[in-house]
Amino acid sequence: MRRIHPMKRHPPIRSQIRLGTMALLFLSLCLTVSPCFGQKASRPLGPGDPFPDFSLPNNLSLEESSYLGVPVGGEVSVSALKPELLLIEFLNVYCHTCREQVPIFNELLALLQKDPVMFAKVKILGIAVKGTPEEIREFKREFGAAYPILSDAEKNAFAAIGSPPATPHTYLVGPAEGGKRFVLDYHRGGVESPQAYLREIRQALKGELGGFEPGNAIPDLKVVGADGLSRYRGRYLLLYLPPTTTYPTAEDLRNATNQLRELEKAGEQLKDEVVILALPSRDLSEPKITAALKGQVSFLSDPDQDLRTRMGAPQDPLILVVNETGRISFRGPSITFASLRELVQGKLPQPPRLDLSEGELHQIILGKMTQINPRLVSLEPVKLENGETIWVGTPPPGERSGHLFAKLVSKSTLCDVCHDTHFFYVVDQEGIVRAFVPLSITKYGNEEWDKGDIAKIESRIVGKSLFSSFPFDPRVDAVAMATMSSSLIYEGLAEGALVFGELKKFDFRAEHWKRICFQNICRLKEAMEKAKAASPGEWEFDLEAIIPYLPEKKMPLCPLEGMYVEYEGDILCSYHGLNLDGCR
Repeated sequence: MRRIHPMKRHPPIRSQIRLGTMALLFLSLCLTVSPCFGQKASRPLGPGDPFPDFSLPNNLSLEESSYLGVPVGGEVSVSALKPELLLIEFLNVYCHTCREQVPIFNELLALLQKDPVMFAKVKILGIAVKGTPEEIREFKREFGAAYPILSDAEKNAFAAIGSPPATPHTYLVGPAEGGKRFVLDYHRGGVESPQAYLREIRQALKGELGGFEPGNAIPDLKVVGADGLSRYRGRYLLLYLPPTTTYPTAEDLRNATNQLRELEKAGEQLKDEVVILALPSRDLSEPKITAALKGQVSFLSDPDQDLRTRMGAPQDPLILVVNETGRISFRGPSITFASLRELVQGKLPQPPRLDLSEGELHQIILGKMTQINPRLVSLEPVKLENGETIWVGTPPPGERSGHLFAKLVSKSTLCDVCHDTHFFYVVDQEGIVRAFVPLSITKYGNEEWDKGDIAKIESRIVGKSLFSSFPFDPRVDAVAMATMSSSLIYEGLAEGALVFGELKKFDFRAEHWKRICFQNICRLKEAMEKAKAASPGEWEFDLEAIIPYLPEKKMPLCPLEGMYVEYEGDILCSYHGLNLDGCR
């Protein structure tokens, strides 16, 4: 049995040792139980907790010491580190998950280096629990870690954070306040991409970073006939990107005709406080916008035709309100004149607010879930790497099937006489919608939905895969006198594929991930046969020989962190086993 070897200096996605049968069995067990390195249980530090000021011997190179801003040799203490933000990973050099995180942190480091503000203010630091300087050097050589790693051979730093169970543990530590640093974000275990960390870093630095999210400093975009937005500093700006499509509900404020009507009021009544800037589209030209707003508008310049993509709204409409300091105070698909006026008066528009406590919501979701699976023993909110929060209902220990998942959807009203919409839906482990529960949905006249209204929506969505399409036709899909609310429900369900798309825990869509793994095995087997045919004489399997024959010219990865192993002429995954279904 041979492990598929990666090349040197390419951080491997699995372990780099050749495995005998017992070693593979042991590692397979480790992977399914993971993480690999454990200590006595202790509550890990969490957001808001003070981060301890420990010191460790400086085993770093001159270049690494310079990166952190500390002298070579001696000791490195947390209090001596000057960067505004520290991303600190506690790892073990023999931990499988920790090894998998190396390319993630390398990619994150490369992304930070591309942004001068972030690179100056954020540094990445690894701390190897029980790792000696020699072991760290070998780890860096073998797995290609491009960031500094300090030795915590005596586990003093690990003890200072409470010796939490297992590694890795990663902390985003904020700037010093009163001589102390505090934890801004915490993540136990591995992540699948650097975006989870990058999102939190940007959130912490949003006031200093240029961007298009609330809190960001607006970039100095070019304006037709003027230099840039900076010429308007000291005044409120409203940036409008009209939609490239038409929404099915006539009253939908996202439709350009409705939004321009609201902006016309702003141009008349707030012309001394607010500058309106629009980006013309194929369907909404400069002359049309100028006529609709009676000349109270300037236009954004977009010579490269990429501004919509840069602003994160390639098709949907976008409204950005920028305050007098040049920072974004509102981002949304639409805005009413009343909300804009409140913004200018210093009142921030409130996000849709459900009038339920978390405890009350917990009981309602649990009640619906136990109707579906009475064997559930717990229900907990879980924050996903994409920033979304879901509720996970868990069956008794030892039962791998029976998990249920709920997503709360809250949508702001898109018309001036409508109310916000709140509901949740429940899906099973295959991603099939099992329930729809309205929490606060009204129809014309501020009337609550009745059982018939709820049943109509249930008949169209319950039993469908969350990963199928949810087109909305107001003629057949809308509840009578509640067209807008109905459209928001379909919109919330259509977003579900993005919310749950990369969820792999809790055996969610286990068969889906297994199919992807077996497709990988088929590609590997095909590439292996091609490599054999091209190698005269006795052929011994290794990665360098097979990579050129793979379609992507790189190793595919098992979605559930299994290892691919050559086994008696076949390819085996340490998580999913052999592909007994065969390749088509």
